[in-house]
Amino acid sequence: FLYDYFHEKSPNRKSNYKLYMASTYDAVAANFVTQDYLDIVLARFGANEQQKKRYLEGAWDIFEGRVYPALDSAVHALDRFAIQPYHQLYETIDHGSTNPTAVGWWIWTEPCPGCGQPTRVLVDEHYEGGGKGVAYHAAIIKTKRAQLPVKAQLTYLDSHCWAINQSKGEITSSIHLEYVNEGIYPVPGAKNWDVAFSRITRALQPCPFHRHPTTGVLGAPHLFYLKSCRHFEAEGLGYRWRKLAQSARRNAPDEPQDFKDHHMDALAYLEASNPAAAVAPIPKEDRSP
Repeated sequence: FLYDYFHEKSPNRKSNYKLYMASTYDAVAANFVTQDYLDIVLARFGANEQQKKRYLEGAWDIFEGRVYPALDSAVHALDRFAIQPYHQLYETIDHGSTNPTAVGWWIWTEPCPGCGQPTRVLVDEHYEGGGKGVAYHAAIIKTKRAQLPVKAQLTYLDSHCWAINQSKGEITSSIHLEYVNEGIYPVPGAKNWDVAFSRITRALQPCPFHRHPTTGVLGAPHLFYLKSCRHFEAEGLGYRWRKLAQSARRNAPDEPQDFKDHHMDALAYLEASNPAAAVAPIPKEDRSP
């Protein structure tokens, strides 16, 4: 609406309408927002030039290129990760009838004492296409669960899977009910792309308060995956914004490509659901004489 009717470059701009724009830096100078707010936005988006122009400088251009340019296998891929008994485990399922079904097992740690974010680590995955049914995937999920040292707290499934659109003879059902019949009890994942994108983007950035889970070096991000999760890595590194025609390149919604995005979709509705972080045990005080 603002771009269509007010922006000077819009072909639909009304002749007697005028748009006055200011950056976040201008807002700080005018005391409309605080320096602390600017620092938070810079920490979240400052490493990405496109996001910086959008959220700090007020640019109207759509995003292009990789959705998560900060994702780097040299930084975010781990050889190992020590799962603790108090860690939270969350399961994500992006079911595909013809496309691959992607299942992820995510560890959520306790919140960072400096920034408050939990650290997320993808510790295992199942990724397979070929039109295999729910029973096949459910059997693998159960096997994978048995190999992990902590129990999954929740299983998030794409909310579209609650639609009653599966037919077997005269019986109609849903993907969700088929998983329930196999002993998998999912909940619908939240759908809020803006929230998910913001949380994932922030988690990929280095945090000055966080120690790397294997090296112990300060300045680590809050999102990792094990190197064995090669399908997640391939999707994450190849995940790109949808290309738009030149005529629609301004004031258009930012949408990722709908291609090889099964793990990416699952991570998005996991993050949008904002699951609870782990609670680390309080060390017992030694009162011995």
